[in-house]
Amino acid sequence: MTPRAQDALIAAGVFVFLLALPALDILAGMSGRTSALNPAVVLWTLASCVPLVWRRRAPLTSAAVTGLLTLGALWTGAAISPWAVLVAVFSAAFHLRRHRMVLGVGAAVWMLVVAALPGEPMVPSNVLTSVGLAALPISLGHALRLQSDRTRLLVAAEAERAQAHERDRVARDVHDLVGHQLSAIRLRALGSRKAAVDTGRALGAIADLAGEALGQVRSLVHVLREDGQPGLSNWTCWPPGRVACFPCGSAWTSVASPRPGTSKRSRTGSSKRRSATSLVTRQPARPP
Repeated sequence: MTPRAQDALIAAGVFVFLLALPALDILAGMSGRTSALNPAVVLWTLASCVPLVWRRRAPLTSAAVTGLLTLGALWTGAAISPWAVLVAVFSAAFHLRRHRMVLGVGAAVWMLVVAALPGEPMVPSNVLTSVGLAALPISLGHALRLQSDRTRLLVAAEAERAQAHERDRVARDVHDLVGHQLSAIRLRALGSRKAAVDTGRALGAIADLAGEALGQVRSLVHVLREDGQPGLSNWTCWPPGRVACFPCGSAWTSVASPRPGTSKRSRTGSSKRRSATSLVTRQPARPP
């Protein structure tokens, strides 16, 4: 259900509740309450509940319009319940990020005006009661808002901790995988150099090991990348005359663009041999 539909459902529920209150009194045998369901009261009640539809999008305006309509109904003599105003003030206190002081002052003034409508003299106890009734829905709405924000922060912190734990685990897996594959590549290169085997076959085996390691690292490292951050596969253009640049030791090495007329297979084989040769020559030989 969309938020707009929820607000409309709440407004309809408040309207039904306000009409059910005098209806229950009439069913209980209170014949003097029949005037509380006349058409004027029903229309004023409906008008005071309609602004609740905008309680989420315009909370302060919704509370102000509901209060003015209810005050107008009471001024004309229509005995409607102030529950719609209390609901609007509570919703405004929950959804407002600012201007809560304006909401509190307006609610207190509204309650004092309603208490003064009968024309009786205002005593301090009535003033305090009116102010307390105005502060009650605001305090409740603000408290629930703080609780909701705290719960959301706790859930976000827990999700962040779980994500950090998963990233640490993947980082350890990548470290172990890369260390194992690099050790295998180094041993194969040293063994090929000492045994004086065919260079092409040795470099092909080294390239296969490197390709296998690269594929496994790619399958793991995407978990470490933040959402929305591009990887190497997202690059669609490179600097002129270059295909890619890769860090090797403390310097950056680049792979030049293929020359026109060379076949894809020969370009791939020569690239593998150059990469493997660079890796072997940069690795100092150690005695067995």
